[in-house]
Amino acid sequence: MQQQLEVQSLTLISEFELDDTASQAMMPEQLYNDQFNIPGSGLYAFIYSNKGVLWQSQSTINWQQQPNWC
Repeated sequence: MQQQLEVQSLTLISEFELDDTASQAMMPEQLYNDQFNIPGSGLYAFIYSNKGVLWQSQSTINWQQQPNWC
């Protein structure tokens, strides 16, 4: 499980970019791992900073509430 999480994290990092002002996360419309593109798939991703959630995967589209970030 640990290895799978590491691979998923590295895949997402490889697709992630910041815009010129470094204030907005830029991700492709369709991610390499299709599970991130399917609402309710069970595989979810967020890009979070001290400003809050910058991006979240399409798989979270039907969520009523985001996780409570510490």
